[in-house]
Amino acid sequence: MMSNRALLQCFRRLRVACGYQFSTAHYQQGPTLLQLEKCCAPPSVLPFMHWHFKSWSTDARTSRGTDLASLEDRELVQDDWTCLKAEWERDEKQGYMTFDSFVLHSVYACIKQSKHRRVKSLLDFAREESGTLPQRLFDLYCYYCAKTSDPVGVQWCIGAIRKEPSLLDEGNIRSLMNGICQGDDWKREALDLLAMGEGNIKLSTGVFEPLLGVASRNRDLNLVSSLLDDMQAKHLVPTHDACMSIFNNLRCDSGDDSVDVRCQELVLNLLDYFGKERQYLTKPVAAALTRWFASIPGTPWKHSFTRISKDGKCDSCSGELDKIVITPSEFETLRKEVTEKVIFGPDIYQKTRPDEFEAFTQFVKEGGPYNIVVDGLNVANLNRYVPLSVMLRQVIVYLVQVCGYKVLVLGRQHMLNRTGPWKARNMDAIVDLADCFFTENISQDDPFMLYATLHSGPQCMYLTRDLLRDHKALLDPAVHLSFLKWQRTHQMHPVNFIDKKLICKTIRKHDTVVQSTASGWHIPFDDEDNPRYSYHVPINWVCMTIKQ
Repeated sequence: MMSNRALLQCFRRLRVACGYQFSTAHYQQGPTLLQLEKCCAPPSVLPFMHWHFKSWSTDARTSRGTDLASLEDRELVQDDWTCLKAEWERDEKQGYMTFDSFVLHSVYACIKQSKHRRVKSLLDFAREESGTLPQRLFDLYCYYCAKTSDPVGVQWCIGAIRKEPSLLDEGNIRSLMNGICQGDDWKREALDLLAMGEGNIKLSTGVFEPLLGVASRNRDLNLVSSLLDDMQAKHLVPTHDACMSIFNNLRCDSGDDSVDVRCQELVLNLLDYFGKERQYLTKPVAAALTRWFASIPGTPWKHSFTRISKDGKCDSCSGELDKIVITPSEFETLRKEVTEKVIFGPDIYQKTRPDEFEAFTQFVKEGGPYNIVVDGLNVANLNRYVPLSVMLRQVIVYLVQVCGYKVLVLGRQHMLNRTGPWKARNMDAIVDLADCFFTENISQDDPFMLYATLHSGPQCMYLTRDLLRDHKALLDPAVHLSFLKWQRTHQMHPVNFIDKKLICKTIRKHDTVVQSTASGWHIPFDDEDNPRYSYHVPINWVCMTIKQ
């Protein structure tokens, strides 16, 4: 309940924002809920909401009472909204917006104060008034029909989509799937909705989540299997809630051997898929998985939460993890895809000039293959207390003279100014020791580095602290996974240069994904209490072994 002082401040804000003079009687009668709702509306909305602040305290519309506690989220009936619309139509400012805009602004104002039941009743009114809804209101209506478990509203939305398929999008199909899965005829209606979306929109993992959940709870193994196969074909990974539902409901303790074997196949295939997609479980899902393993009859599984050493050994069972392997065909596909989609792609003119890149490809063809490709600017900035050209020279001297590598250094034209941080004696020494290619100052150097590294063969490494996130995003899902493996095993990440030695992060040759051995499973997971960046390897593992 708001204090009198707070109410007075609200009314003052209304008077300033809307130019409406409230009389003493208004204060004595007390504000209506509809008036107070708009006190916190965005300033851009207030001028258009003049109609919404008129006194309702003297007629039957406020006879239901003005007690804020009892009316905090009351559904207004058809007559209430009809009266509001009539006042809006009589208001001099109604010409500024259409009826749909009137409804939309009202909906947003109610959402701001969590008046969810009022939003639903307003959308019901708008639907009954016009018989249809524009896209934005339709999407909101789908969401609130699911949120309030309104089967009639859900069916109306599906019927509207059948009449006008363009209404269907990734957002409202997810809302409708949530609503359908709360009903009795969930299976037929959900599969019909999926069929409507198939081929018309891009289905996300959130569309499958509620259906996987209800199918798991009903132990419909055929449907669960079909949905998982469909998701795998689309490279979609089940969400946290879907995994929890699967592991908690598809236990292997039904007493029916055939059912238990089928459940075991489904879960183990799902774990394999997580490994192939290089995805990680959450900590609660990992805990649910240990309980699922414990439900397998006749197999005494034991689990332990453990860590993996830098050389790939499990601290619990001392088993070794699989090595990261990139096959020759996989490498060739990766090289081709990166060249076509990352280096050339649709925006090559934003990265370089075609004649410049053509000169570079000829340069690599004549001078390669290389052992290491160095991102010159990135490495030169390794230590802010060391001059740029000095740092780059130290690193190149170490790689060439100490390690014996054949090195390609990529830089920018301004590095040849031979003044400022780029001293002539240091740059001359770098040019003498390694092959150097200096691009235009406005060109991106990452495509050059990727091209030189991939076209120097599987043995070539590259030295940079750049994680190449933007370039990975351009690849297809399957090639993206190959790129991640290649990056993990071919990127040298410099940390510092101490005592004439380059210090880099340890390159972990073992794979950090879900994997199985003859004696058990090693399953990485993420701990929400200690978030991990996507480019960091997981440190939390579950070791599942069979008791001897």
